[in-house]
Amino acid sequence: MNREVLTSCLMALGLAANTLSTALYPFGWTELHIAILYHHSEIEKVEKLLVSGYTIDTQDKTGWTPLHYAAVWGYLTCVKALVEHGANIFLKTNDQETAEALARKWQYHDIAHYLEIKREEQVKQQLHTWRERRAKQKRIEIEREYQEDLERAFNRTRKKYEDRHHHE
Repeated sequence: MNREVLTSCLMALGLAANTLSTALYPFGWTELHIAILYHHSEIEKVEKLLVSGYTIDTQDKTGWTPLHYAAVWGYLTCVKALVEHGANIFLKTNDQETAEALARKWQYHDIAHYLEIKREEQVKQQLHTWRERRAKQKRIEIEREYQEDLERAFNRTRKKYEDRHHHE
């Protein structure tokens, strides 16, 4: 039985597509790692894996993801495909290196620059999301305080009214 049929069977059974890879590759590589390393020039194969349920950020025994391999070998097309499909650019290897750091180390400046831009975009997006969430929390706090002030004012007014009518 070939690997594609076996993978299809595993997926049909509801098992993760990476199950087969984990058993076949003792270094912890997945089919996606293999595709990046050996089929990087056939981007269609890589894209097919990216859309078929493979976990994109699986780290091997050294902590390397497919993105780390693509970056260190200078495969810009693969790097872009991985990032566009949601690869975590912040993940570090066991040696605490990001894909961007590896690209710089191995002088793949186009990849390092691309990952730097994506990192900055993601940081800005996270900051924007945080600011929106904080502003929403602040609005909720202000609304709650306003409601409490209204309730206190209402209770004071009601008490004055009751006191006035109670004496009459």
